[in-house]
Amino acid sequence: MMNATKQPTSGTISLPPEQFAAAFPFHFALGPDLKIAQAGASLRRLCPDVQPGKQLDQIFQAIRPQGEISLDWVQNNSSRFFMLEHRTKKLLLRGEFMVLPGKDTLVFLGSPWFTDASEIIALGLKLEDFAVHDPGSGHVASFPGQQDGPRGCEKTRG
Repeated sequence: MMNATKQPTSGTISLPPEQFAAAFPFHFALGPDLKIAQAGASLRRLCPDVQPGKQLDQIFQAIRPQGEISLDWVQNNSSRFFMLEHRTKKLLLRGEFMVLPGKDTLVFLGSPWFTDASEIIALGLKLEDFAVHDPGSGHVASFPGQQDGPRGCEKTRG
C-alpha cells in the first residue's frame, strides 16, 4: 500500500526477472536516453521492432497525454495514465511510467487497450499474451478460437 509520498508503508517486495516478465508481458524499460533496454515477450511478439537500443519515440507516439515523448513529458505527467500507439501496428498500450529507485531506468507497465473485437483479432492477440491478472485476457477469451469467456480462462489457466 502506498502512502501520500508514494513510498511503501512497510517491507520490501521484489520479483525475480521471470516472475516480473510473466506479470508484465507488455512492459518495457528505458534508459535515461529513452532507448529501450528490455521489453516483455508479448510486446516483442506483436511488435518485433521493440528491441533494445531503439529510441522510444521512433516506435511509439503519444496519444494521452498529448505531447512529444520525452523525459520531461513523462515527469510532467507522472500522476496520469499514458496511452501510447505503436507507429506501424497501431497497437494501443495503456499504462503508467515508473522510475526505478536508485537506477536511471524508467519502466512502462501497461496492457493493450482495445474497444472493438476486430482490434483483438487484427492484432493477433492470444490469451497467453496476457498476464493471468490482466482483465484483457477475459476479452480475448470470449472470442472464437479461444476458450469460452471467464470460465474458459479458468480452464486454460488452470
